[in-house]
This record gives sequence, C-alpha cells and structure tokens, in this order.
Amino acid sequence: MASVSRPKLTSGRLTYPLSLVIFAASYFLTAKSALLLATVHVKVTPIWPPTGLALAACLAFGQRWWPGVFLGALAVNLTTGAWLSAFPIAVGNTLEAVAGATLIARAVPSDRIFCTVRNVFRFLRFGVLAAPLVSAGIGSLSVMLLEPDASRSICDLWWTWWLGNACGALVVTPLFLALAARSKLEALSLEQALHTVLTVLTALYAFGGWLHPDTAHYPLVFFTIPTLIWAAFRLGPLAIASTLALNVLIASASTANGIGPFSQYPTNASFLLLDAFILIVGGTTYVMSALVAEQKSTQSMLRNRGELLEQRVVESTRQLEEEREHLESILINMRDAVWSVSPDGGKVLFVNKVVENIYGHKPEEFYADPELWLNVVHPDDRPFVHAGFADLLQGANFDAVYRIVRADGEIRWVHDMGYPVTDAAGERTRLDGITRDITAEKRIETELRLAQAAFENTTEGIVITDAETRIVAVNRAFTAITGYPESDLLGKTPRLWQSKRHNGAVYKELWAAIRTTGQWRGELWNRRKNGEIFPALENVSAIRDRDGQILNYVAVVSDISGVKQFEKQLFQLAHHDALTQLPNRLLLTDRVDHALSHAHREGHRVAVLFIDLDRFKNINDSLGHAVGDQLLCEIASRLTSAVHENDTVARLGGDEFAIAQERIKTPACAAMLAEVLVNALSEPVRVDEHELFITPSIGISIYPDDAKGTDDLIRHADAAMYHAKRLGRNRFQFYSKSLTQEILEKVRLETQLRQALKRGELEVFYQPQINLLDGAVSGAEALVRWCHPEIGLVSPTKFIPLAEESGIICQIGEFVLREACRQAKTWLDHGFSFQQIAVNVSSQQLHDSDLVELVSRTLAETGLDARYLEVEITETVVMQQMEKTLRILEDLRTLGVNLAVDDFGTGYSSLGYLKQLPVHRLKIDQSFVMDVPHENNDAIIRAIAAMARSLRLELIAEGVETAAQHAFLAAEGCQLGQGYLFGKSVPSSEFSFAPRPVPANAVDLSFLGT
Repeated sequence: MASVSRPKLTSGRLTYPLSLVIFAASYFLTAKSALLLATVHVKVTPIWPPTGLALAACLAFGQRWWPGVFLGALAVNLTTGAWLSAFPIAVGNTLEAVAGATLIARAVPSDRIFCTVRNVFRFLRFGVLAAPLVSAGIGSLSVMLLEPDASRSICDLWWTWWLGNACGALVVTPLFLALAARSKLEALSLEQALHTVLTVLTALYAFGGWLHPDTAHYPLVFFTIPTLIWAAFRLGPLAIASTLALNVLIASASTANGIGPFSQYPTNASFLLLDAFILIVGGTTYVMSALVAEQKSTQSMLRNRGELLEQRVVESTRQLEEEREHLESILINMRDAVWSVSPDGGKVLFVNKVVENIYGHKPEEFYADPELWLNVVHPDDRPFVHAGFADLLQGANFDAVYRIVRADGEIRWVHDMGYPVTDAAGERTRLDGITRDITAEKRIETELRLAQAAFENTTEGIVITDAETRIVAVNRAFTAITGYPESDLLGKTPRLWQSKRHNGAVYKELWAAIRTTGQWRGELWNRRKNGEIFPALENVSAIRDRDGQILNYVAVVSDISGVKQFEKQLFQLAHHDALTQLPNRLLLTDRVDHALSHAHREGHRVAVLFIDLDRFKNINDSLGHAVGDQLLCEIASRLTSAVHENDTVARLGGDEFAIAQERIKTPACAAMLAEVLVNALSEPVRVDEHELFITPSIGISIYPDDAKGTDDLIRHADAAMYHAKRLGRNRFQFYSKSLTQEILEKVRLETQLRQALKRGELEVFYQPQINLLDGAVSGAEALVRWCHPEIGLVSPTKFIPLAEESGIICQIGEFVLREACRQAKTWLDHGFSFQQIAVNVSSQQLHDSDLVELVSRTLAETGLDARYLEVEITETVVMQQMEKTLRILEDLRTLGVNLAVDDFGTGYSSLGYLKQLPVHRLKIDQSFVMDVPHENNDAIIRAIAAMARSLRLELIAEGVETAAQHAFLAAEGCQLGQGYLFGKSVPSSEFSFAPRPVPANAVDLSFLGT
C-alpha cells in the first residue's frame, strides 16, 4: 500500500482556529449520526466513526488538533442524555486520539503506516485495539457513576464502547488519511468505477437481502471479501478504505432494520458481531495489502539490482575495451621510433610506425632502403653522424643529437641512441636503437635562454625560492627595488622584507590560495633595506613536478608606489570637487551609506542638509565666474568650519552643497546646525573690491524618520530646500511627506505639459491694452493658457515656472510668438486697427536660443510687419548678462520690432543701464498699481513716470482694476493700461476692439510736474 504523506495547513488556506472549529463541527455531526444506532445507552453506539476521524486528524495534522476533538466530543455529550458525564467522556475521547496518534507516531513514520505488514500490525495494535481502551474505560465508568439511570451493566457498556470505537478507528482512519494524502480530486478510472459498483451490489446482496428472501445466513458475508481482495491487490489504500466504509454503511443500516446475517440476535449483540466481522476482515485486508506492497517493493528492488548488475557488466566491458584501445594507441603512437638493423647495417630488421611521424617516411621505405635514415641527416650534421654510426658497426655505442630533413622539407632535431646486441658467444646479432624527436626540447631550450635574458633584464623584480621558501635566485630588478644585494638574499626567506603592516590573516590567505589554486595575486606593503615602506603588486606561483609536488615558488614583484600616488590623485578627482576640494556627490553618497549602516546598528539618527545659495546666479552673471568661484570657496570654508569632524560637507554642483550630520539624537540637532549655517553664510563676503551678501535656503531630512535609503534621504532634503525657497529663502525647512506628493504632482504635471504641446492643449489668450486718455484699444498682450482635458484651465502661475525649470519654456515661447503673430496678421487683414501685439520672452529664450533668428523667421512665415510686434522682457532678465542682452536687443530693434521692459520697478536697474537699452516702453508692475491712490505707491509711480519722460519712453501699467487707478495713472502721464477694468485675457474669438469708457477725471496732468 502506498505511503500516506502528512499535509500541512498553510496560511493560504485555513487558519488554525477556524480549522479547529470546522473539525469540531465535523466531529459533532459524525457523532450525532452514529448515535442514531445507540443500543445499550444513549451515549454508547456499537459503531463510533468519530474515533477514526479524531485519530486520523492527529496523525495527519499533528497532536495540536486535540482541542478540536475535545470540543466536538463535549458538544455531542452535552446535547445527548445527562450532562454530568459529558466532560469526562470528552476527555476520554481526546486522550484516546492523542494516545493512539502518539503510540503510532513513535513506532511508525507518519508516511509509512500502511507500507509494511509490521507497520499495519502496529497501527492495529496501538490505534485500533489499544487506544479505544482509554475511551471505553473512562466513558463506561463515567456513565455508571454519573448517570444513575443507566440500566446496563458496566461490562455491556465497556464491551460495546470498545468495539464501536475500534471499528470506527479501523474504517475511518485509513479513509481519512488516504483522502488527505491526495492533493486534488481525480476522476474514477473504469476499473475503480466497476469496483465501486460491485462493492455496493455485493454488500446489498450479503447484508441487505437483495435478490434473495432469506437473509439470516452467515455465509452471505463472504460475498464481500472478493471486492476487498481486489482493492488490496489492485487499487490501493483509498479503495480498501472506501470498500470497508461502504460495507459498514450498508451492513449497519440493514442490521438496524432487522435485515442481514447479523439480525437474528438482539440488536446490541448483532452489532457487536458485525463489529467483530469488520475488525477481522478489515484488519486482514490491510495486512494483505501490506504483503502485496512488500512483494512489489521486493520485486522492484530485485529488478533494480538486476538492472544495476547489467549496467556494471556493460560498464566493465566498456572499460576493458577502452583500456585495450588505449594500450593499442600507445603502441601505435609511441613517441620514440624503435629500430633494429643487421650487424653490418645493410638490412633493416624492424621499425615501428613512429618513424613516419619523425622522418615523414613510411616504415616500408626504410625496409626498402637501409641507407635512408643516413640520407635524411642534415648536410651540416652528416659527417659526425656517419662517423658515430661507423663506430657502432665496430661495437661501440652510438649516442648523437643532430638534425634531420623530413620528407616534407621540415627540419627537426633528434636524439639517436644505438647499441650492439650480442649472443651468448659474444657475436653481434643486430644493432638496436631508439630515435626520439627532441625538436620541442630544443625549442624549450631556446625559450629558456630567452627567459633567462628576460629574467635578468626585466624591470619587474623576480624572486625564486625552493619548496621551503628559501631564496635561490633573484634578478637585478629586485635588488634595485628592495635595495638588498643578491648576497644578502640568497638562502633567506621573504620575511626579510616584510613591513609588518599586515596581520597574519593576510599571509594565511596567501598560502591558502597557493595551496588550492597554485597562485596568488595581490598587493603587499614591503620594506626596503633602508627601512622605507613601499606598496608592491606581487604574483606568487607554485612550480610543481609531474607528481604535483612543489619544487619552487616564483614571485614577480612590481613597485607600484607611482601607481598608488596616481590612484590617490584619481580618487581625489573622482570623489572631490575640483574647485572647493570638498567631497562630491559620489563620495557624499558613499559616506551617507556608511552612516546609515552605523545608525541602523546603533539606533541613532542621521541628518542630510541640502543647501542652495539664494540668487547666486545673479552674482555669477553680473560679476563673472571668477568672483563666483571665489565666493563658493569661501562658502565651502564656512560650511566646513561650522560642522563637527565626523560630519561631511559636500559640493553637489553649481551653488548646491550638502551636509551629512551623523550620530544625532533628535531632529533638533539638525535644526541647531541649520541655524548656525544660516547665520554664518549671511555674513558679508569680501571678494576683490566687491562686498557680497549671500543667503542660504536649507532643506533637512532625517533618517529613519523621512527615508530609509541614501538616495531618498538626499532627494527629500532637496525637496525641503525648494520648500524653503518658496517660503522666502534665507531659512531652513524640514522635509514632510506632502513635499514628496508635491514633487510627484510636479513630475506628473511636467509630463502632461510636454504632451500638451504635442496634443494642442495650449492656447493663446489676449488681454487688451487701452489708451488711458481716449479708451481706444491700442493693442493686446498674448498670454498662454493650458486647457487641460481633465482638470480644465491650468493657472499660468502653476505651469509657467514648471516650464522654465524643465526647459520647455522655449518651445512654449515659440508657440506663443508664432500664434500671436498669426492672429495679429489676421486682425489686420480684417481691418482692425491697433499699434502692437505684445509677447513675453523668458530668460531662457533670450539667452539659450537664437531669439533674433526665431523672430525674423516667424515674421516672415506669418507675414506680419515687424512694427506691430512688441517683445517684452522682465527687468530682472535685462540685468542678467548685460552685454549679451544688449546685443540681442539691438538685433531685435534692427528687425523693426518694438521692445518693452516688463515688471518694471521690481529689479535693480538704474538710469544708466536703461539709457543703454534700445527699448521704447516700460511696463509698471501691478504690485505698484494695486494700492494707488496711496501715498507710498503714488511716489513710486511718479518716480517711474519721471524717469520714463526723461528717457522719452512710453509707460503702460498692468493690473488696472478701478476707475480711480485709471484716473491716477492718466494724470501722472501713463499712456497705456491693461487689467480687469478693461478686460480679462480671452481667446481671440472673444476679443473686442470696442473703446472702453474713460473716467471724467482721466486727464494727463504730468506736464505740471515738468
């Protein structure tokens, strides 16, 4: 019978508590069904399947299932008869299952219960016969003692209890184990189906009175035995268990109804006889099945052994054949040519086939021409070879090394040895000899001479020792490297120049590698004779003989002092900033990695502070990179002075720095350092004749609070730094998760913005620019809008800065320029009159692209006259790279394009700078307009108006929203205005050229101030 594996409950199926509840419920239902056959007492039945169910569960899933047995038994007994005996009976049922499973598990592996006859007898002895004694004893005593109305004797109770439990164990346990061993349900085969049908029919015939009227004949029960034998021999454990179960069900039902061979006695006696029959027949069947399994196992073992013996015979035959072929190959391919000639040399008596390999002539040719071997001798060697052979003919031995010329013209070296063979009388009977091709040996000799020359003349030191590591030879390079003369080294060991810098483990590793692989390569620190320690790259090899015994050790030593110095310089260049000599991002990342490892082990925190210098670009652009570089070096010095020795200050690039602060207890430590840095960097810096002021924006992230890894920690500090900038600069901010969400939103929006360009989601709106004196539409400002297909109109304040950061502002600017020129041309063609269409140009467009060429090409493609186009640049952009900006503006003016300075008053331009600009209009920033009439802003606008009059420039005010602002601006000499008072920005289809109303007090009074 096949083995039964032990399944496991996994978390993917049922949890342990739920499994216990399900099992207890199954026990309860099975028990309730069995109690329908109760005879001697309401709690005692002659067939008790729950015993088999409990025993099988403990065997299959482990003894930790006893709570399920106990709960199920307790529930059954509480709901059946008197309740006083329920608890001890449940204890007895539980002990029965645990004891049976324990005894079986100790004697039989759980997966081998039904594999051998011995194991089956153990199962029958411990699980079927012994374990039910526990439940029968405790249960019958409990009924007699705790239930006074019990009418039967204790012997009747015990006997019925024991047999009923034993029968349940024999029938149900194997069935449950066989089903549990199956990973999935399988369809019945034809044989299994036929067997099942015959089992049911024979059981009905034997026990149920089917097809015959008289059922009270015991011989009828034997009709059920063939199906059991069939299952034992052919179908396996599940079929046996199923056959027994079907017979028990039909026999029990028939006996309970007074039908069948066991019905002629009182009910309890009938069932006890049925139990005895089931135990005898079932136990015999399982023993028979085990015998069949053992027989099959024995047959399989004998068959396997026969196959193994056959394989060994075949293998031995093959090995013998291989050995025979090997010996034959040796004879055929022997390296040396063996020859034998007559005493006078006039006849060849024998040559082997190797002569063909050496001389290039077949053996038959030597037999035909005995002088052939002398004729192939190299002409230069022929005289002494002939002389030596003549001595051989006189009885002397012949031993010569010479050259031959093969049949194919190749020259080879041979070692030829010959000797005379004499008989007992001392007469020469033949001349025998061996000729060996030593061409390879000669080549090796040449190579050895070259190797010796290389040994003496190489620039690398070479040391050769014997097997005991005593030095036997060194070359001149080694003596030059170490300073030791050869006389000081011979006979000594390499310990002579050890530096003592390495511990014993290094040398143990070295010798272990040589023993296992025959070679070690690595770097060691050695000591010269003058005491100087130097790094060396060494390659140590073991030289072995043919038997694998070590003969010598060879070490090649290279002085890599220069290489180490170069590596140090390379490391410095690769891991440090060239300007400030601070660690760069690569080294910072490595150090933060180490810091996080220590922090994880020791349980402290690590802070990363990301520092960006506010408006550093303005200094670089206005004063030049030389001044900016000196400023960065001073900043690096101040940062380094402000941190502890174990902290790392790094320059990440441009005006970005980072600090890794190790071993901090709380985030407050990082805040204290940030406060120190803000104060330190806010102090003025003197560079040449310039006194510079710079402020930092600092972002802080903490490990492990904000991130677990280095990259995330630095990225989060960067996000916090940008948050500090948005809050006004010159401050520090801690990272929060919302910043990551902002960054993700920013990345998502940037991706969508790039797609918006391709999908045509961007649209140009137009805001009218009005003559403040007569209300006529003087022109319009082209403003880009993003109509997102999902979220609707996206604010320009949200996507324009993003476009500038991501570098796509130039593409958007080109789109707006082209669309504005096209629309202006359309309006002109339709008869509308205006002075200009204003287009904003960003800093990137002005400096990073060929703006002049773009404007010229756009005007040509759209057909718009250049005088209608006005290019607006902000005051801040004008002040960046003044010379380059001035040159670009001059080129635009040459095209005929009008120029305006946007957001005027927010920058730092002076009257001197403005005089140089070829602009014709200033646009007053809306921050000065929104509070007028107001004392402070009134004065600012008057000053701007006075400056514009002095430079003969037009003025336009943005953000005009009230009639009071309109009147004030007109009175101060501002010619144009735009804002919500005159109209919001709208698509071209909604734009109106109708004049706007003018307040009665909108009169230019600026001449009064001139």
